[in-house]
Amino acid sequence: MLLARFLSRIIRVGRLELVDASGQHHVFAGAPGPIVAVRLHDKALHGKFIINPRLSVPEAYMDGTLTIEQGDIYAFLDLLARNDELMVDTLVWRLAARLARLTRRLHQYNPVARSRRNVAHHYDLSDELYDLFLDRDRQYSCAYFLGADDDIDTAQLNKRRHIAAKLLLRPGRKVLAVAGAGSRSISRASAALTSPASRFRPSSSRSRSAAPRRPALPTACALCCATTARSAGNTTALFRSACSSMSASGSTRSSSPR
Repeated sequence: MLLARFLSRIIRVGRLELVDASGQHHVFAGAPGPIVAVRLHDKALHGKFIINPRLSVPEAYMDGTLTIEQGDIYAFLDLLARNDELMVDTLVWRLAARLARLTRRLHQYNPVARSRRNVAHHYDLSDELYDLFLDRDRQYSCAYFLGADDDIDTAQLNKRRHIAAKLLLRPGRKVLAVAGAGSRSISRASAALTSPASRFRPSSSRSRSAAPRRPALPTACALCCATTARSAGNTTALFRSACSSMSASGSTRSSSPR
């Protein structure tokens, strides 16, 4: 089987036992590492895994056409990650990457009708689905869990307070947020910051208290701003300005990453 020959060149760390869609058993082993056994239930996966494993493997796991019989998904991902460098250096992978570059314009062709279908496919989902994993303001970006007991609403409020603190928001200042929910959440966060009873509290014991009448900021705040500033766009200047303001005012100190 072509997939078996492909995997025999790839797996150099850990042990992978594979039962293919034809029922044949294969073992690929290298240096000590994760031990995983998987079973394929669709013969089409034999070719898909060679051409585009980064897409086809997670899709197969979600669809149930790939099942893990020994170990778990974390061990499986660990095994793949440790052998990823060898995977992308194979001839088949390089040919597939070159073909993808040649056909990129075809995949990027996006007329109005197709764009509408794409938007509907992504956004026209039920409220019940979003209620399963988003907070009440439907915030997409990552939440900030300060403690093990924080629920998603609390963690999202932590994040919004953190952003508001970085921007040094004060009563009377205006914020432009490109989204209705974003505007509401930033407003709530800035209001919370002005309340002494509910000010944002740093997660690190190394953090120093902020200057009077300023919200306390986490130790890594300046580092976080600098990291965000690497991304392109107008956000860069905004966060650099916020970092400069905090540094000049002495409202935060940052320690070197460890």
